[in-house]
Amino acid sequence: MKKYRKGCIISGAGVNNSDEVINFYFSDNGNVIDYRNNSFYSLFNELNKNSQKYICKLLMDRIKNINRDDTNIVFAQKQLAGILKQLFHHEIEKPISHFSIIYEEVTDVDGNLYGKEILTGILFPIAKFDYRYLYRLSDDTFFEFLVGNKVEPQYFYKATNHKIYTFNVCRNLEVYHDNLKEGNNYLVKENGVAFEYDIDDYKKRYVGFLGSYRLKEWNKKLLNISAHNTYLSDVILKDDTVNQDKVLLEQDNLSKHMEAVEYLLMRLKLVNIELYHQYKEQYAQILKDSDDLLNVGTFILNKLVNLEANIEFNLYFLSMMNGENILISLEKIKKDYFENIFDGHERKMNISIKDLDKISELFLNVGEKYSLVDRRKILKNIAFLYLLDVYVNRDIIDIDDLENSYFKNNLKSIAIYIESLRELDMIDHSIYIDLENEPTLENIFNIIKNMNFNFHQKDAKKLMKELSI
Repeated sequence: MKKYRKGCIISGAGVNNSDEVINFYFSDNGNVIDYRNNSFYSLFNELNKNSQKYICKLLMDRIKNINRDDTNIVFAQKQLAGILKQLFHHEIEKPISHFSIIYEEVTDVDGNLYGKEILTGILFPIAKFDYRYLYRLSDDTFFEFLVGNKVEPQYFYKATNHKIYTFNVCRNLEVYHDNLKEGNNYLVKENGVAFEYDIDDYKKRYVGFLGSYRLKEWNKKLLNISAHNTYLSDVILKDDTVNQDKVLLEQDNLSKHMEAVEYLLMRLKLVNIELYHQYKEQYAQILKDSDDLLNVGTFILNKLVNLEANIEFNLYFLSMMNGENILISLEKIKKDYFENIFDGHERKMNISIKDLDKISELFLNVGEKYSLVDRRKILKNIAFLYLLDVYVNRDIIDIDDLENSYFKNNLKSIAIYIESLRELDMIDHSIYIDLENEPTLENIFNIIKNMNFNFHQKDAKKLMKELSI
């Protein structure tokens, strides 16, 4: 089955650096030192003896063979990287760009992933990201008296002083692909699943009077960019046609959406006859407009897509929320979640991430018919429900469950809600939101998993009304 994704083209020429620096200490007699209650030392002690010996040997070699002209050396060893990964607190943001594409995910014979742009068929390697740890020996090496592996004040006993080296470690987030040579390459960074509506909207740019000209320019632009990529071996795509069923011809887009509208009208007739007649009249008008051959195409397709979205939206809320106004319904669900949490039950609710994704998708298709104020209120409520649902289900939800969810579209609203909860003393004050940087999925997910509500807060239900963003 074909997978269509949204993405953006990014440069893989450089790396993103972190300002965060971790220090640890090593003596010239081959020991990791417990200096200033160092957290590296604590994690080092949890390793088995063989891993400890391996790391100490590695560090001794670095001290003996240090090249002062090249102080940045990669720590490739897994044991050492495993410790450092736990010590760095802040995620480095992945690079972004506004150069967006929609692509089909394809695989070469070696299992490497590529994005095949849906209009031109031009390939871009799909970016992979990994941390690389680098160190330098600080110039402020010092002498102190050692007792075992503990650094004591500089009293002179009948023992030998040892030189202690300070290792300053930073890390980079590198962009790479297993079939690319290092250099000024361009890769595609995935930004989520491309739904049919996204694909239709993407293709609209290249229809109409100037469509063919724009498509030629788009093809030329992508070719120029992809020409920068230098592969280690020829890209031979995996043949997915083997053992596949016969490919059947499909209806054109207009016919498919007409069929979908008629099917949805039949369902609507069973639950709300008034809405059925309202939308049936709209459908009849669209068909009448299509008799004018000049209107057939993008204009009629847009009308059908919007009508289909509106009927599906109403059907969903008629069945799930008893036909109530969406804003009222979401407020009720939010209140139920909140009371559930502050009553100390934290029971699983009837709504799920999948339900919230469906609500998000349906609303985004019809949101323009709402006022700006109501639209923002609805989206805020959806964001807050995502926050509460992940919190209630934090023991079973994995970050992979959110990768292709509209949860990612609400990170800023969720972050502001978390900060509002903290300011109202409804969650632990130790929770920290870095408002200086763009929130990331990993960061927000980890914060929610580690949140603790203050159940002693007697005015919780009252304070909920004060939550505002």
